[in-house]
Amino acid sequence: MCASMHVVATPCLRKQPSAGELALGAFISGLTSERLREHLCIKAPTSLSAALEEAERVEAVMTPCKRPGP
Repeated sequence: MCASMHVVATPCLRKQPSAGELALGAFISGLTSERLREHLCIKAPTSLSAALEEAERVEAVMTPCKRPGP
């Protein structure tokens, strides 16, 4: 959402978004974790592959590890 918001907020200053920019905005907007969406908005990846890589990295840290039972 943050990537697409930037495009909407500055229509006179930018050309039409590319397919990659639209895909990146859709990917970030579609994330179910608000914390992950916020993280990616702050990180501001410039490509879908960079966003996916960062999301996977952060998701691995955010997911609690299973601890072995007693």
